[in-house]
Amino acid sequence: MNFGGRTDLRTSTRIIHLALDAGVTLVDTADVYSHDPADFSTGRGRSEEIVGRALRGRRDRRAERELLPMARTYGLAVLPWSPTAGGFLTGGYRRGEAPPPGSRFAEFWDGETARRHLAEPAFTVAETVATIAAARGATPAQIAVAWCLRQPGVTAPIVGPRTVEQLTDVLGALDVDLGPEELAALDAAAPPGRATVPYYGYDGMAWVPWGPHEHRW
Repeated sequence: MNFGGRTDLRTSTRIIHLALDAGVTLVDTADVYSHDPADFSTGRGRSEEIVGRALRGRRDRRAERELLPMARTYGLAVLPWSPTAGGFLTGGYRRGEAPPPGSRFAEFWDGETARRHLAEPAFTVAETVATIAAARGATPAQIAVAWCLRQPGVTAPIVGPRTVEQLTDVLGALDVDLGPEELAALDAAAPPGRATVPYYGYDGMAWVPWGPHEHRW
């Protein structure tokens, strides 16, 4: 979340309250998210302060009695980060064109890094997502988040909206139920167990035949 940094207090509070009303139970943040762009040493911790103020009077910690200890014991919770690939799968990027002004790749990444990540396989995935979205009358972001929600074992994806409109958009994913053909098309564009682009470096595990363990109960 960019609460206190790129997103002001009023908008941040509205986003958090809207998320709570929609049933969201986890807010992810980090001290660097609210830094001053001109000086990374300032503003840290502001994001957490805003979250605390927004949650005042709305906390419910009953989950700590049994549910969270159980999840820690059995390793049940899976919270994937950035289901829209840093905004890349939201429909704003075009093959052969520069990243949109003000976007993550244009604003924070140098040219070489952007070129490495905005590779042909990535655009294939983005175009597949956009095609499915257009056929459904949904947005690409909703399809990307819905796909993440559909994966076995996923508790909830972590999204990072900067505006109320972005949050409203991704919440629409809750109403999207992807069918077998759509899931197959997405698997074809982004094969299971493989990295479409080297987001975190070399995909040294691409050879592993990913799937349920034979002894899973």
